Amino acid sequence: MEKINLDTLDVRVYGKSQLMINEGQIDKQYFRTFKERKIDMRNIKNDFIKIISFGDSVFKLYV
Repeated sequence: MEKINLDTLDVRVYGKSQLMINEGQIDKQYFRTFKERKIDMRNIKNDFIKIISFGDSVFKLYV
């Protein structure tokens, strides 16, 4: 999957385990219908993440 550099995204932290990603920063077809989605940060260990699956409101990520 495509790696995403968090430094280049418009992100806002929500609490200890979530952030929001602006859809305009990600050029993927399945993001285009979403305005914003919450991202689970618990498994993020560095500045690069990979998307492996997503639901209605939470993307599941691994590094």
